[in-house]
Amino acid sequence: MLRKKHLYDKENNMIPLLDTHMHLVYRDKASYGWTKDIPPLAEDNFKLEDYNTLTEGLGIGGTMFMETGVDDPDYQKETRFVSSLADDSDSGLCGLIASIRPENDEGFETWPASMAWSRKRCRSHGCSRHF
Repeated sequence: MLRKKHLYDKENNMIPLLDTHMHLVYRDKASYGWTKDIPPLAEDNFKLEDYNTLTEGLGIGGTMFMETGVDDPDYQKETRFVSSLADDSDSGLCGLIASIRPENDEGFETWPASMAWSRKRCRSHGCSRHF
């Protein structure tokens, strides 16, 4: 889905919206143990293409990915993968809230600094940890 490149949609007289909380599920990239008892989420994916189809025509000009609560071993993999989706300028991804595990990740000190590469693609970044 092609996202508008300008800040003002003259045709509809509106400023495009920024969706600040989008989750994605890519089962071939990460594990989502918390979904096993939720039938609509237990087996299916929810990919960027699904999101774009669902929101087409709603005036959304960009979106912020919010970490999806992947299983602990996959949190860095999820961040790298979603950041790679932002390589496509038509993806609509303009920000990323990454998961972190400071309490049990050996080498955690280097993880936030290593995310600097994704700043080239996304204009906004943050980190989240749920206990």
